[in-house]
Amino acid sequence: MANCKNRYNSFACGFGAILISIIIGIIIGVLYAFGYIPGIRIAVWIAFGLGVLGLIILVTGILAGVSAKSKALMKCLQLNVYCLLSGIWGTILSGLAALSIVLNPSILIAILIGIGGFFFSLMVIALILTTLCVVTELSTNIRTFSDS
Repeated sequence: MANCKNRYNSFACGFGAILISIIIGIIIGVLYAFGYIPGIRIAVWIAFGLGVLGLIILVTGILAGVSAKSKALMKCLQLNVYCLLSGIWGTILSGLAALSIVLNPSILIAILIGIGGFFFSLMVIALILTTLCVVTELSTNIRTFSDS
């Protein structure tokens, strides 16, 4: 259980996360195309803000991981940094693209919203799995009073 590479990395940027993100992106794009998401501009602003917040968290995590005594954070960031960066930058760029045009329901706009939904869900999945990896790594390093 101490090795989070075997437990989480196969899913973090692997087939599972990509497949779930694609399904979520398709669902969001289809729902938008049929008019079931009326406040999409607010949702795009929220996704854009969370993408920027994710980038700030990633930079802070890297700086904290380099200076920390425990290397659990750096280990988990090294395992998931590609998935985190692609989700974060994809969310930010698709959010900027969606905010720069008028969001009238059409096929191209629905595809853009679906792409934004894909990157946003990829970012959220990667952040959750990175957090789980760090918690798992730190919990295996905790010693009980009987081990001292």
